[in-house]
Amino acid sequence: MENFPTQSVPASANPPLGTESFWHMARVAMQGELASCESCVEHFYFQSKFNAKVFLDSCASAGLVEKVSLLDLLGQLGSKRSPASMHYDQSIYLSAPDFRNRNPKRARERIENTKKAVYGAFRLYYDEVQADDAFVDRAYGRALDERILRNADAAEERRDVALSAVAKLRLILDAFRNQKKLSEPTLTAPELDVQATAATIDYIMRTPQRVTADGHSSRAEELRSFIDEVLESDEQTLRERLSSPHPLPKRDLVRLLRLVSGLATTIAYPEFSSKFESAIDAASGDYKELLTSTRDALHLAA
Repeated sequence: MENFPTQSVPASANPPLGTESFWHMARVAMQGELASCESCVEHFYFQSKFNAKVFLDSCASAGLVEKVSLLDLLGQLGSKRSPASMHYDQSIYLSAPDFRNRNPKRARERIENTKKAVYGAFRLYYDEVQADDAFVDRAYGRALDERILRNADAAEERRDVALSAVAKLRLILDAFRNQKKLSEPTLTAPELDVQATAATIDYIMRTPQRVTADGHSSRAEELRSFIDEVLESDEQTLRERLSSPHPLPKRDLVRLLRLVSGLATTIAYPEFSSKFESAIDAASGDYKELLTSTRDALHLAA
């Protein structure tokens, strides 16, 4: 899918789902290539709106990512913003500056692609679809039934997930962009955008009212499972899960632990402190010391 880091995910493969989506985002963030918004996470990973917001905000609090304004990225600063453009503004989450410095060229490319895609998606939602969630919901249900989405199997597997209307709209737009790109490979990028947008609007407006979508689940249990996976991993396992060719810097490990602590607080995970203590008991050497110092810094009960 467009406009989201897809390192280690071939275009023809299903995206990482469930807890794997959180590992993938953490890995891409540390590689300096994350440039995302809530609807990006939703439509790329078929992840719920709730989980997308909680995870990205927790990443920001932990120092893994930097949270910035879309309009600021577009250069519409302060008084220069028009009232009509304000509802297009979204939070964009970028790999933290020190991570971006590890791969500055790729980071700049990701930021440029993401800001254009997100702004375009919200203009489509507000200007063309008139922010009519009912229209979008019905069209998404139809798209699932007709299996037109690029990753139809993953979409069906995640049918119950509560996605925002913007994420559903982006999934439908992506489907038509992919279809047009395959059927008319000579189209220029602007031509592709125009035709895919027109096809998306037509599809949404022509969807019968009887069609419904079933998404209602936040899948918050996947956040709890991710927390458990991090705490149950030793330092070598974390290095493997994050695809790091070198030992992870202490600062990166601390940020990962702060991330799961923030997640646990947000979703009210009462067993977190005891599980953190179990992780300390199971660890050894420098990693045990790091876990202990992080526990103390987070003021977790020993």
